[in-house]
Amino acid sequence: MTLRGRFLLLFALLAVVPLVALAIFDYYRSDVAIRGLVAAQTGDIASRTADALRMRLDVVGADLALLANNDETRHLYDAWRGHDPAAIARARSTAHPYLENAWRVIGRPLAWVEWRDTANVVIERFDHGVAPDVAMPQHQQLTTRRVTGGDARGIGHIVVAIDLDSLGARELLDAHVGRTGYTVLFDTADSRVVLDPARRRSERGGAAVESFRSTAPGGSPRASRSIKYVERDSARIASVAIVPGQSLAVLSAATVSEFAAPLTTVRATNLVLSLAITGVLSVAFILLGGRLTHPLEMLTGAADEIGRGNFEPDLPPGGNDEVGRLTGAVHTMAAKVGDMVRQLEASRQMAAVGEFAGQIAHEIRNPLTSIKLNLQSLERDARDGLVAESSRRSVEICLDEIRRLDRIVRGVLRLGMASRAELRPVSARAVVQRAMVVAEPELRERGVRLESEYGVGDDTVRADPERLTGALLNLLLNAAEAAPGGSSVAVTTSVVGNGPLSTKVVRICISDTGSGIPSELRDRIFDPFFSTKKDGTGLGLALALRDVDDHHGRLYLDARPAASGATFVIELPLLTGDAA
Repeated sequence: MTLRGRFLLLFALLAVVPLVALAIFDYYRSDVAIRGLVAAQTGDIASRTADALRMRLDVVGADLALLANNDETRHLYDAWRGHDPAAIARARSTAHPYLENAWRVIGRPLAWVEWRDTANVVIERFDHGVAPDVAMPQHQQLTTRRVTGGDARGIGHIVVAIDLDSLGARELLDAHVGRTGYTVLFDTADSRVVLDPARRRSERGGAAVESFRSTAPGGSPRASRSIKYVERDSARIASVAIVPGQSLAVLSAATVSEFAAPLTTVRATNLVLSLAITGVLSVAFILLGGRLTHPLEMLTGAADEIGRGNFEPDLPPGGNDEVGRLTGAVHTMAAKVGDMVRQLEASRQMAAVGEFAGQIAHEIRNPLTSIKLNLQSLERDARDGLVAESSRRSVEICLDEIRRLDRIVRGVLRLGMASRAELRPVSARAVVQRAMVVAEPELRERGVRLESEYGVGDDTVRADPERLTGALLNLLLNAAEAAPGGSSVAVTTSVVGNGPLSTKVVRICISDTGSGIPSELRDRIFDPFFSTKKDGTGLGLALALRDVDDHHGRLYLDARPAASGATFVIELPLLTGDAA
């Protein structure tokens, strides 16, 4: 994986994934909060309604205790157990007015009441015109109260049909949550909706009742709880509260979407906004990451180019940050590696030249000396008139060419010969001045002025004055040949601190105002036997380069435009007080 890929993966793991997870969690948390709010509201209504209904049923229970345990009722049961019709008639004539009066007082929430013996035979009955064989409506609830005798033993029981509608349960059930919410009363024994204030029969709450019953331990609900269910394709939440002491329970339900709708836009907006911010941050990070990693990718490519032998690769712009310093280090490394490779190549060429020179010394120079001596003899004979005048010019030409060949052979021998410079502390200015004195006649003859400018301060270097003078003289004569008549050659010295090892060096610059060196030839000018001059040997710059290398210095062509002349630079390590 590339550096940019790792960078983006790290950003995704540390930023994108947490932001998206936070947005989804916030969306989910708001949904949970809405459901919790609905459950709290429905639970409060169910609990309050169940408590109110319990209190009303407790009042009915107290009234039933009055009907079951009084003297008139006991006398009626005693006469009934005696099976004496006359006694029964007397007891009923006494008890009936009392019970009838009590019925008128407490019978409003009751549909009917029956006093039965232990065999469940009806002894007495009061109702509001309801026939005994008429089916009991759904909103009526049966309850039984035990009748005891004087000895606290059971002698019968009272069966009462409580009319929940007359008890005011419908008004209690009118409380609900939201526009689509409702509250109903159901029987926990058979999961039957007993009373719906909308006067519907089992049309509402049936799914909630079944869910409540199925989740109760053993299939019999014994605790109140909240239920999530679906009714008519709507998600609902219902709360159930058991009426204490009764088989009745209050169920209050509400639609979640009714309360979520006002917040849906806000929730969706927050989610979209979070995702949008994440997207914008991701795009910005990708662009920024590209800008940050692009220089590193360029440096990686530059390292590959250096490995393939290109020591001037494209590098990112420098700067004061880490990448800028790394770029500078790569640039310095490439320059040093390039110098080392060039030095190795030059050493290889020098070794080849040295081997070649040894062979030339025996194969060419000795015969060339013999030819030279014979031609010189012919030249003397020509001057004495012993040779035809027409042949004299040919002899002179041959001698000139032999002298040129001799210079080439001597240069090759010197180039290939392993020599050791005798270095000692000298003033760079003094060596330069000596070379200028030697070269001045030649420059004057060509009509070229010699100008100089010396830097201030100590410029002592370790050098072999003879060999360093020879290198400078070679560069001065080349500059004179390149400079047109009437122009000048400038020589400057200075002490600078940007040497290859970041140490102070003495820099000697020799500049001419000629036509310059074309860019396509700059990499070859220090190669042996390469020359742009018609009669050049191509050994002068190669010898100068070797001499400067032996001084642990650098010789290079300044990278100024070719049309403004050429400037050759020699840099030699400054001799400090400690080194001396």
